[in-house]
Amino acid sequence: MVFFSSDIHLSHRNILTYSNRPFSSIEEMDKAIYTNFHSVIKEGDTLWLLGDISFDKDVTKNFIESFLRRNIEVNIVKGNHDKFTKAEFHALGCRVVENLCEVKWNKRKITLCHYLMGTYNHSHKNSWHLYGHTHIGMFVEPRLKQGKKLNVNVEFHNYFPWSYDEVEQYMNKAGDNWDYIPESRY
Repeated sequence: MVFFSSDIHLSHRNILTYSNRPFSSIEEMDKAIYTNFHSVIKEGDTLWLLGDISFDKDVTKNFIESFLRRNIEVNIVKGNHDKFTKAEFHALGCRVVENLCEVKWNKRKITLCHYLMGTYNHSHKNSWHLYGHTHIGMFVEPRLKQGKKLNVNVEFHNYFPWSYDEVEQYMNKAGDNWDYIPESRY
């Protein structure tokens, strides 16, 4: 199974109030996130982290290694708070480390980026876009979020990662991308 998440912000005290996270301390938040992730991600699975794991390099390292020790592939799409370089993420054992990544699963083209994009490769063919960066309480122009786009920030999924199946269910209900062109018009 493949999982996606972003904006974990482990050990980030200010995120508790900034995003009104329902935890009394960063220790409680970190424990809940570890527990939630490890309860659904199993050996042999793949985890895509779309940025902002933690400001703290040791905390980031420990989080990633907790999956790698269980034979879980970890891939990184860097966010604005990630302190590791591409080489450092690779040295930890992360397979893919990019600022923007285009992947394909089940014949679906998916653009992964920490940031919400208005248009992206194959968006006119209703390809998907997974992103993060925006948090609970942040205003985002609703038209920018329309279509086959999903914010995989932990805050919007009860502090669990999104499985590919959950993303697919969400996208099946989402409307067309604003720039969608039916194949008959090519």
